[in-house]
Amino acid sequence: MSSQSGTIVPKGKTRLCISGFSYSHNTGLARQIADKIADLKANEYETWFVFGVPGLSHDHYGFVDALKPKLATEEQRKKYMAREGWSAPFVWMETLGADDAVVYTAIGGCDDFRAWSKAKNFGSAEIDALCDRDPSLWGDLVVSQAPGTAEIKVDAKGREAFCGFF
Repeated sequence: MSSQSGTIVPKGKTRLCISGFSYSHNTGLARQIADKIADLKANEYETWFVFGVPGLSHDHYGFVDALKPKLATEEQRKKYMAREGWSAPFVWMETLGADDAVVYTAIGGCDDFRAWSKAKNFGSAEIDALCDRDPSLWGDLVVSQAPGTAEIKVDAKGREAFCGFF
């Protein structure tokens, strides 16, 4: 089933999705954690990312606002719709529900993602170390633009799907 990321969510996998800015120490650290999780648990997790420069590309706040009404629970919709946009990054999960509809579950910003990742206890000292430290302006500021591990849907002209649309 097509998701906010415009790709098909595989049955039995959790897609970790991150929207944020290309130059953000918080987004950079969240990206590193997601990459490590997908490397360690490739049979359970895949990643999808959308990053940009505010005012030039990727309307992060508009993108996140379009996602909020799709969140799985009323509690999450209420919490995240309480303010316009959200911090960068915004991290959420996409899974398939019983009826093969995509289920969107918000994790939140970088601090929330670090706490979630630590609580999942992936059994990786490397992931734990990333979760235990604060984002660094020196080491985390520039966000890798490499694609995530999710299979990307492309139209006949070779354009990637964005927010489910071309």
